Amino acid sequence: KVTFLSGNHDTEISDLAELEFCDGRVWVTHGDVFFDLIAPWSHHRAEFVRRLTALSAGLSTHETKRIETRLRLNRIACLNLPKGSAPSWHGPWASGQRLVQTLFPPTRVFEMLKAWQRTPALVARMARAQRPKAQVVVLGHTHYPGVWRLRSPHPLTVINTGSFSRPFGSLFVELHGDQVRVVRINK
Repeated sequence: KVTFLSGNHDTEISDLAELEFCDGRVWVTHGDVFFDLIAPWSHHRAEFVRRLTALSAGLSTHETKRIETRLRLNRIACLNLPKGSAPSWHGPWASGQRLVQTLFPPTRVFEMLKAWQRTPALVARMARAQRPKAQVVVLGHTHYPGVWRLRSPHPLTVINTGSFSRPFGSLFVELHGDQVRVVRINK
């Protein structure tokens, strides 16, 4: 059985945005919920600010921090985003077009690096506050694959599955009872 979780690029793919396994010890979500601006490195950053500000008007700070609220607001904020100048992903110039789109403006690169560095701590903070039974959190939002084992104050393993796009590749997470196995996906 295949279960799809929605994320910031595919809000309509599923009504589910998170799953829990092993009595809540394994929590799986796309990962946009960990960032106040969904994707602070995105070309849509200003639009996210505008939309999230309007959507959260009238809500208490406590309510806007709740995972369920954030997931709901993120889904709405990501609907019908303007299509930028998405490059053609086929043909001889596709790699160059994608590289230019990824690297410009240059501040985008710094925001991506900052997000990669901060992700494990952001995940740990939210998981410990709102999913306290979680011992393993699986996400993929930042496309940077890795496994981080955080020890204090409670052990937590953060797994980012990455993406199928270059240059970093992707990871596969397999659950068997209480065992979690992570392997690199090779083409």
